[in-house]
Amino acid sequence: MLINNAGVAHLTSSTLDPSMIEGAREILETNYFGTIAVSQAFAPILARNGGGAIINVLSDATWYARPMLAAYSASKSAAWSFTNALRIELRGHKTAVLGLHVSFMDTDMTMDST
Repeated sequence: MLINNAGVAHLTSSTLDPSMIEGAREILETNYFGTIAVSQAFAPILARNGGGAIINVLSDATWYARPMLAAYSASKSAAWSFTNALRIELRGHKTAVLGLHVSFMDTDMTMDST
């Protein structure tokens, strides 16, 4: 079983904040491209072992984007689309692919948010 749970987020004051672009690049690199890279690395291993499961930890921000988390929401929405496509592709390899949409969790990323 593979659990893709790495994630980063940067709060911005507005979707028009010029600093959003650089933060968005890091967020997409980790939350979207990272999910793809790790899935590509482990899917063949799961298939060689008769199948398994990949769980991509996503977010409720996939469905409700707030201006201060716009880039984070976009990255998780992209990861959700990838999850859905990967599910179709790996079905024949006996690997289940699931998206776990969560709200705030007690992690290093959210520790200063309360």
